[in-house]
Amino acid sequence: MLIDSSRPSDADIVAWQRAVRGFEANGLLQSHINRVFNAEHALRSFGDSDCYCGVSWGKDSVVVADMVSRIMPNVPLVWVRVSPIENPDCFLVRDSFLSEHSIVNYNEIVLTYSKSDDVGTGRLADGFNQAKAMFGRRYISGVRGDESAARGKRVARWGENTANTCAPLARWSGDDVFAYLVNGKLPIAPAYACTMNGLLDPRKIRIATLGGERGNGHGRAAWEWRYYEREMRELFPDDGRTR
Repeated sequence: MLIDSSRPSDADIVAWQRAVRGFEANGLLQSHINRVFNAEHALRSFGDSDCYCGVSWGKDSVVVADMVSRIMPNVPLVWVRVSPIENPDCFLVRDSFLSEHSIVNYNEIVLTYSKSDDVGTGRLADGFNQAKAMFGRRYISGVRGDESAARGKRVARWGENTANTCAPLARWSGDDVFAYLVNGKLPIAPAYACTMNGLLDPRKIRIATLGGERGNGHGRAAWEWRYYEREMRELFPDDGRTR
């Protein structure tokens, strides 16, 4: 369920409701039902010893967190976050999920943002190294094969599981992810309804950190300043924008 927020516009909400009808229909397809079955099978095959599940509280990771909490509840859920530039919607999703999944082994590794770092490689890499030291090198992730050509090739060659990694959503589409969330009444970040009055595809929206080089591509900076202007001004007062 979309978490209530004033962030999306009225037109955004109309567009979101239209998209939801499609996601609901997709969830009834046998192809989607088969992908859910295969994802759960991949998790069971991977096993729950000496591993952890990485979460970010974006759409994909909520699906995986729900599956892990049902199938292997002892596996730690670990959010590696870089403070204070986390997308604030992630906290809303986290709190909503944990309120409905109280029996989970939940952990956070918090790193401090430095303007000299590339958030996508430096700080996050440090956090994942800490997670490996704390919980073991084997991990479960929410990556999808359709997010990049490299991931698609990995899936084609190795499938969902390798010795140290499990990607149960490796063969899923964005439609599958939203179908699982919507039909399962799982929390969905308001950011996914922030589609510039329906111009953007919610399946292509990604939420992670705000600002920095990571946020500059494909119009993301303009999107962040439209929907997170207060946070952006607080985090990056020297940006020079006059909005």
